[in-house]
Amino acid sequence: MEKLLSTKDKICYGIGAFGDTAMFNLLTVYLLFFFTDVVGMGPIQAGNILSVSILVSSVYLIFIGYLSDARPFKDGFRAPFLRISLLPTFVFSVMVFYALKTGHTTQYIYYITVNSLLWVSHATYTMPHTAAAGELSGSTEERISLRSYSRFFMGFANLFVLVFFIKAIEFFEMSGAVTENAWLFSAACVSAPALVCSTISWRFIRSREAHAAPAAETRRLGNIVKDHLEVLMLKPMRYVLVVTMFFSASNTFFFAVMIYFLEYNMGADASGKAGIFLIISIGGIIVTPLVSRAAHKIGNEEALTSFYIVAGLGMLILGLLGVNSIFLLGALAAVFTIGMSSHWQLIFTLMYSVGDYNVKLHGKNRQGVIVALTSSLYRLLTAVYTKILSFVLFTVGYDSLLTQQSSLTLKGIEIMFIFIPVLFLFLSAASLFAYIRKYKR
Repeated sequence: MEKLLSTKDKICYGIGAFGDTAMFNLLTVYLLFFFTDVVGMGPIQAGNILSVSILVSSVYLIFIGYLSDARPFKDGFRAPFLRISLLPTFVFSVMVFYALKTGHTTQYIYYITVNSLLWVSHATYTMPHTAAAGELSGSTEERISLRSYSRFFMGFANLFVLVFFIKAIEFFEMSGAVTENAWLFSAACVSAPALVCSTISWRFIRSREAHAAPAAETRRLGNIVKDHLEVLMLKPMRYVLVVTMFFSASNTFFFAVMIYFLEYNMGADASGKAGIFLIISIGGIIVTPLVSRAAHKIGNEEALTSFYIVAGLGMLILGLLGVNSIFLLGALAAVFTIGMSSHWQLIFTLMYSVGDYNVKLHGKNRQGVIVALTSSLYRLLTAVYTKILSFVLFTVGYDSLLTQQSSLTLKGIEIMFIFIPVLFLFLSAASLFAYIRKYKR
């Protein structure tokens, strides 16, 4: 009988999600706004930089997933990748928030290079860390529990980054720092605790792999194409990718546009912004045990489908009523958090199930390939959606030099922030419902 993981084990694994999520939020929530409103770029230029950087990491993920499955190191197959990612992630996360105010060409070279390296180092940690949960236990219940602990720490990362970062900028500015330096110092303050948490999780996974002492497996790099094609041919995997495609749109538009909605549609000050981020962060923590309980009771996929629908309906109703106050915006953020939190908590368990199915069908452990393909698609689509929303901002007349945007600009921001995420939440639910009907009858 498989030995159950202890609470300490789950904490040591889950705390790694703090570092992962802190970096992800720092990049997806704040970086576009930093480029347009602090560095002074146009939205098209900023969108190009973000899109190229994410595209680079999307391609890189394909290789890192395969290599970590192939176990190329003597001291493990996931842990070594975690180790080499730690310091570069910290360094590049600070460098990317340095306000370089030179010519466009220099800015392009600097920010594309640094941001690409940051996304690559982040991927070097995130992919093996996520895949490791599927190998720490073969039990669906234990995997849900592991991801629940991860989601709990993700909630604290949201709280720390989304709330603390805004307040840190305000603190440094009040202490006499210019805006550019306030952003740089705040990025360092976020990245340091993320580094500590990621290190703790690396040490735990390293110790588990050392005790497991996996047999060395030699695989030719030429197998990489066959591995990915065989995984893509798995019908359950295709459903995972479709759900990922739709949810990534919902999540990207909501979080990337939220800072603009707060700034221009609501005219929120630093405290108002921090309050909304606090709702998202605390909401994610509160929802975590409820999502876990629902998954255990009605099933992982059934619970996730239900939460997508609840979040979509709630946002649609509030959007039609009109989000014209901080109170209603807080309600909107809380409702979206239900769908967002449940996704990050439960989607990985579905990936692990696909990994088990692949082992039965092909006799090979390809958990890294499965996670990497899904993550690569997510990042690739994040780049695409970021480019689309930056183009829409340009089209509706957004100008970072204006303190008051036009009515057309404000309407465009509202649609991208509320109704686009609603549409893709419903599409996510429909795709997962189709999976349930086909594979879980």
